[in-house]
Amino acid sequence: MASEIRVNKIENRSGLGTVTFADTGVDLAGIVTATTFSGSGASLTNVPDSALSAVTASKLSGALPAISAANLTNVPAANVVGVHTSLTVTNATTTGTAVVGGGVTISESGIEASGIGITVASINGGQIGTKNKIINGDMRIAQRATSSTSITSSSNSFKTVDRWTSYVNDSGTYTNTQATVTDLPGFNVSNKWEVTAADASAAANSYLLIGQTIERNNLVDLAKGTSSAKSTTLSFYVKCSITGNFGVELYDTVNTRHIAALYTISSADTWERKVFTFPGDTTGTITGGVAAGINVFWWLHSGSNHNSGTLATSWAAASNPNRAAGITNLGSTNGATWQITGVQLEVGPQATDFEHLPYDETLSQCYRYYQKITGGGNCQGVVNGAGEAARMGFPFLKPMRAAPSVAVTGTLKCYDSSTTRDYTSTSGVYVVSPFAFDFDTSSSGASGGSTMTHGRACVLYAASDTGGFECSSEI
Repeated sequence: MASEIRVNKIENRSGLGTVTFADTGVDLAGIVTATTFSGSGASLTNVPDSALSAVTASKLSGALPAISAANLTNVPAANVVGVHTSLTVTNATTTGTAVVGGGVTISESGIEASGIGITVASINGGQIGTKNKIINGDMRIAQRATSSTSITSSSNSFKTVDRWTSYVNDSGTYTNTQATVTDLPGFNVSNKWEVTAADASAAANSYLLIGQTIERNNLVDLAKGTSSAKSTTLSFYVKCSITGNFGVELYDTVNTRHIAALYTISSADTWERKVFTFPGDTTGTITGGVAAGINVFWWLHSGSNHNSGTLATSWAAASNPNRAAGITNLGSTNGATWQITGVQLEVGPQATDFEHLPYDETLSQCYRYYQKITGGGNCQGVVNGAGEAARMGFPFLKPMRAAPSVAVTGTLKCYDSSTTRDYTSTSGVYVVSPFAFDFDTSSSGASGGSTMTHGRACVLYAASDTGGFECSSEI
C-alpha cells in the first residue's frame, strides 16, 4: 500500500505562499513557476495583460475564438492574407498591384477594368466629353494657308492655323507656318513663329503675342463672377530655340480683367510641357452670347508699355504694364524660333492628357468661325437681263457664329447649260444670316466667257479650278 500524507494546508515558512487542499480542488497563493501547462485553460480568469505580452505565434495554434481586432496595431502587411468579406482601409499605400474581384486592377499606371461597367460622375471635377475650350489645339486645321511671310504688323490677324490669331507691332519681322513635327509623339504639326529680321531694341509699344479668343457661349460653365467660380488648367507643349522666360495670359474682354504667369524654356530646341492652373475669378460675370469672352495669349515680345509693372499673377483689373513683365524677347534674336502644339484649357485643377478629336470634328468646329469654300457646286441662281448671274444662293458648310464677311477667292465659273461665264468679283454679296448668302455679278467683274441667256437658271460650275469664297466670322 502506497504511503499517504493527508493535510489541509501547506504554508511556506515566510508566509508568502500557501497551498490549500479543499474538496473542490487546489488553491495556490503566490507565484507559481512551471515548465509546462497542459489541459484546458478555458476557466482561467483575471490573467493580467502583462502576462500575455510575450505570447508567440506557436502558442496560438489551432482554432481561436472570435474576438474583436479593433485595437490591433502594426500588423505586418504580409500577415493580412486570406479572404476578407468586408474590409475598410484608410490611407493605404501599395507598392504593387491591387486586384478587386476578377476584372479591376489598380496600379501606379492607372485603373484597368474589363468585363464590367464603370460609372463616373465627373473627371477632373467637370463634365465627361469635349473638355477642351481651345479649338484646333493640335494645329491640324489651316484653311487659309500653311505659311505667311514678312509679318511686321498684325492686329487680330489670322495668318495660317485656324482659330489662332496674332498681334504684332514694331517688334521685328516674322514668318508664321503650320510646321511639321517629327519629335513629339502624338502630334504631327505645330504653330511656328520665326524671327527673320530682329528687333535689337524694343520700343515702348513693341509686342508680339499669339492666342485664341473663346466665345462667351463656351465659358458659361466657369461660373465666372460668382462665389462658385471654377478654376481652369492650361497645358501645352512648347519648343523654342532660345532659353528664357515667356508669358501666358487669360484676358477677360467682357470685364477687362486678366491673370498671367511665366513659364521657362529650360532646354533650347526641346519640346517641353507646361501646365498652369488659374483660380476661378469671383469678379466679373460672363453670360452666354456669340461675342468674345476670354482671350488666351502667349507673349513672345514686349516693350515697356507691357512689361514695366508687376506680373498679374492673380485676377485683377487689366493693366498693360502688368501683362508681360519678366519675359524674354524672342524678336531680339535673328533666326529664333518658337513653336506650340497640344494646347488645352479645361475646367478644374488638374491637367489631363490632350483631347485628340477626329479630324472632321475639329474641322467642323473651325467652320463656325471661318470657311474657305472652293470647287463650286451647290449654288444656283438665274441669268439677269444683262446675261450675268444673279441671286446666286450659297449655303454655308455649317451655320457660322454670326453673319460673316464674304470675299471672292479665285475665279467663279457660272454655267447656264450652254455657256460658261467667269468672274473674279461680284457686284454685290447679301449676308443676312449665319446660314447662307446670295451674290450678284456684273460685266465689270467678268474675266472670261460669254454672256449667258436671260431667264435661264445657272449654277456655280463644279470643277477643281473653280474659285469660291472666304467667309469669316472670327472674334
